Amino acid sequence: MRYILTILAITTLSFVSLGQKQSIDKFISRLDNQQIAIVMQYAWYPKMVSPAGDSLIKIGKPATEKLISLLSDTSKGIIAHYILSNIWADKLRRTGQELGSNVRYVENDTIAALAISYTDFIFFQDSNGHNFARQTDLDSNKDRWISFFNTNIFKQQHPSGSRLSAKPSVTKSSR
Repeated sequence: MRYILTILAITTLSFVSLGQKQSIDKFISRLDNQQIAIVMQYAWYPKMVSPAGDSLIKIGKPATEKLISLLSDTSKGIIAHYILSNIWADKLRRTGQELGSNVRYVENDTIAALAISYTDFIFFQDSNGHNFARQTDLDSNKDRWISFFNTNIFKQQHPSGSRLSAKPSVTKSSR
């Protein structure tokens, strides 16, 4: 009887894990940087308008690896950063990371847009409400996240030295 219960428990857990991975993939496929809006209530601030993003925040830390792979993606890197910042907010605060946002208008010879800083990552919104980030900023942000995890998470959980890699697993979007 104990053997049957053990087999049943293992089978159930594997289905939950597989089901959660499939849910994560489904929600990630629905993400887009344009699901970050800039709203105003006393001050401008970014707000995610994405049921898929809300679901990934609820799933939490198990979605981290897939979200990290999106950080250099020009169509999903901004929203992936926003979601990771919300999932890991407590740990970021404990490590002294500055949380929050700052929105300001910038204008020069090449750009007239809102510059949004959200948890030490800067992206822009043009006059049409289109969100974008420079590829170099996306890549630097991904490197910061990987460093954060390698220093604060994997070092504590995996004394053997298991680490995240900075190798790109997502290429630039064709948008």
